[in-house]
Amino acid sequence: MLTLCDLKVIRNEEPLLAPLNQTFEPGNCYHLRGPNGLGKTTLLRVLAGIYQDYSGQFEWRQSPLYIGHKPGLQPALTVSENMQLLLGVNGLEHSTAILDTLLLALELLPSQHLPISRLSAGQQRRVGMSLLWHPAAASRPWLLDEPFATLDTQISVELEQRIISQCLQAQLVLLTSHQSMDTLSAAACFNTFAPLAADQR
Repeated sequence: MLTLCDLKVIRNEEPLLAPLNQTFEPGNCYHLRGPNGLGKTTLLRVLAGIYQDYSGQFEWRQSPLYIGHKPGLQPALTVSENMQLLLGVNGLEHSTAILDTLLLALELLPSQHLPISRLSAGQQRRVGMSLLWHPAAASRPWLLDEPFATLDTQISVELEQRIISQCLQAQLVLLTSHQSMDTLSAAACFNTFAPLAADQR
């Protein structure tokens, strides 16, 4: 569960969003919707503990996994090295067996020794999303900023199904997306949440 109490996101010393009072229930996926520049990404970064310019409070029962719009990968490191780094930073096991499982699931095994800079945008995105295929990811809430961007159709469908499975395991998912999500948007767990801009109050 996630509870927001008078949460105000600040940018350039001005409130970006109207005060938010909202409870997000586990077992649900919430699609944060609104025009570009509204502050959806910044709100996710606040909830992930990355962006600190806010007032009010929010409370997690479990620490979330956050995946930003930019993969946050190191170009000079290989696919395997980047995945190992991502998993370690997020407190997830990164043994050889786990890495091999993730590489296989995301069709990255043939590219595991290549530097990230030699991969396509879609392949890089898969490396950045690999956290969500980790077995332990199912026990934590997810914050996903444009997770479907540059993914091919097959992986996008797999991700939609993985999000639905996450909800069925009584976990919470918050995401932003401008992509089509046909399978996910038809699921019973899918909800929309449109935070109100401060100047629209």
